[in-house]
Amino acid sequence: MKLYWIIIFFFIGTLMGSFYTVVGLRSGKKENFITGRSHCDNCNHKLGILDLIPIFSYIFLKGKCRYCHEK
Repeated sequence: MKLYWIIIFFFIGTLMGSFYTVVGLRSGKKENFITGRSHCDNCNHKLGILDLIPIFSYIFLKGKCRYCHEK
């Protein structure tokens, strides 16, 4: 039962951490973080749903954009 809670808190933590990172980065650029879509900072391609999964997408894409292959 303890492992169950660890997994739940880890999942919630990664989602919240990802959201707060987006808020922080977009606030500095004066972009709207509520209605704006996530995009690559290099090629400005809008990211798909599979690109937005914290940790897993970073591991599978090796920290690079799926479209322009830049870090």
